[in-house]
Amino acid sequence: QQQQLLLLQHNQSSKAALFSNTLKALSNAGWPPQFLLMYDEPWELLKETVRGIIGENKESVVDWDNVIIESDVNVWSLRNKPPGTYIGGNFIQPHRDIMYDACHDETTERPTSLSVWIPLNPSGATKSNGCMRVVPIEKDDFFYSPKHPRHSMNSNYKDVDNGSGEVDDYGGDDGGDGDDDCVAEKLIVDQFGCGVWDPTCVHWGGSYEGSCSNNNDYDDDDADDDDETTKGE
Repeated sequence: QQQQLLLLQHNQSSKAALFSNTLKALSNAGWPPQFLLMYDEPWELLKETVRGIIGENKESVVDWDNVIIESDVNVWSLRNKPPGTYIGGNFIQPHRDIMYDACHDETTERPTSLSVWIPLNPSGATKSNGCMRVVPIEKDDFFYSPKHPRHSMNSNYKDVDNGSGEVDDYGGDDGGDGDDDCVAEKLIVDQFGCGVWDPTCVHWGGSYEGSCSNNNDYDDDDADDDDETTKGE
């Protein structure tokens, strides 16, 4: 136990490899990637990211006293193995983190929560190492309809091979025929950057392909404040 608690300290020589090396050490010791949250550094990174997103100067419209980083935080560490065969793999099922009426102001329609996703891998998040897929609001017919069955049933969104060896993401009922109106956005993000989206947006984790480096992601699924919520995914 003492040896595990010193892992981050020994890896301080390279900040870029700090989290990846610690995740590798945890894996070698038989621990799942979520144990990274035992250390202070991931939480400090999340707090710094939230400050960068909403600001903390006098002109900021956000009252920091009302901002809450919720405990729904996760860490993913993708490998070249089928999803579901190891702990820490990507969550490939399209889903919404929160239903529309649970995270939006009833009058202004302003979101009271955000999803935040931070790649920890030195190569960041790319198309081939598991970047997040997010369906834009304007391409989601059921975004504003929380009582509609399709608001919570999103299995029609999926990754499909477009025939050229590359993976595209399609949604709706197009059957994967390449309709541009149904293409999900791939969040390509540098290391320690962040992808941010409305938690009602349909999204899912991309798959890891063996030709790229492992992808480690820091995911905080819920962070609330009385007026705003900041999520990290």
